[in-house]
Amino acid sequence: MERTVTTMWNKNFILMALGQIIALFGNAMLRAALPFYILIISGSPELMGRVMALSVIPTIIFNPFGGAIADRVNKKKIIVVLDMFVAIGSFAYLLAIGHLSMVPITVVALMLFSAVASMLGAATDSATPLLVPKNQLVRAVSVMTGIFALAGTLGQPLGVVMLTEFGINSMLLVGGICFAVGAVMRMFITVPDVEQEKTGNMAKMLLGDIIEGIVFVVKGKPIIGKLLLVFVVFMFFAPFLAFIGLPVIFKQTLGIDDRLFAIATGIMGAGGVTGGLLAGVLGNKLRIQKGHWMIVLYGIFIIPMGIAVLLYSNLTLAFVIASAGLFVGANAMNIVTIKLYAFVQSITPERKLGKMMGILAAAPLLAMPLGTWVGGITFERFYEHNAAIIFVLAIIFVLIGLFSRFVFKSVAAK
Repeated sequence: MERTVTTMWNKNFILMALGQIIALFGNAMLRAALPFYILIISGSPELMGRVMALSVIPTIIFNPFGGAIADRVNKKKIIVVLDMFVAIGSFAYLLAIGHLSMVPITVVALMLFSAVASMLGAATDSATPLLVPKNQLVRAVSVMTGIFALAGTLGQPLGVVMLTEFGINSMLLVGGICFAVGAVMRMFITVPDVEQEKTGNMAKMLLGDIIEGIVFVVKGKPIIGKLLLVFVVFMFFAPFLAFIGLPVIFKQTLGIDDRLFAIATGIMGAGGVTGGLLAGVLGNKLRIQKGHWMIVLYGIFIIPMGIAVLLYSNLTLAFVIASAGLFVGANAMNIVTIKLYAFVQSITPERKLGKMMGILAAAPLLAMPLGTWVGGITFERFYEHNAAIIFVLAIIFVLIGLFSRFVFKSVAAK
């Protein structure tokens, strides 16, 4: 396959990006509001943690298969079909309200949405390098990652606001419409096919593709495996703060209202957006060999969250300090994530892009369900010591960054 594209901002990439931001906007609404809905109706952080842990399991399972399928089937077809599937699923959930118990149906919905989102992410990530010139790959990845962060910045707080102000029905309706619009927009893109050798039935081919991808990570490019190990460790502890600590501290400890909580979530998402912009503007000047410092920075800038808990008597100051720390921390993690994705895409043969994107997305999530569950238990059992939990997490993230220094340093300079 030969690519004749000479500029990043071509029709296919623009339509892909526009469709992606609309679909991810709906995804962010659903993924933020539904777990928060569980916390509202149950009042239990531990139950919310269990629900979120269960919702991550399909992501782990389906990411590698989604990547393998993306290498075998036209990526455009996968993206459009999956967008429409989520839209239909949202409307089906809407019709089921009032007829089924909400906690089980929410768990099922989150698991389905997670499975589809994982396959959709692998297809989109593997399509991006085929739509842009190779020398602009880092900027293209920055744009797509920035879109993800921007959608989270707008979608997550809007999802929470819509849930609390207008109810779950309105939130599900808007989320489903976003996926439907995203599907329609991406019907008009053209993604080049990469020829694959076809032997045996599809199930055997997909399993063989996944095994091939794992062998590539372990033996072909072992540096990828080492980097993924760092992110697996990081992703065990990340849910403590991002999924459990954030709503528990802002809502239950500080007692802020829903609008301020939505603003705080948006500020953290804005940090991801600016991180994507920085990575795109600076391009190769931000070297992946320095990625460990971004993890250290993340650990340092979650300390303000702990300080905010100690300053609960001054709600405004606590809110500002915590939000500022989340903003800078999100910047740091988005930058290192962009560099990781661009690095892996740059050293992966085109016929393996799908399976590698699936493995890249799935590997760090191996620790996420357990981390989410343990995080929920930790914040519920030690509710009176939330500040101490945050400070311990900060130390852990700094240590992860420092110990990962030798892994990042071993990445060959290009």
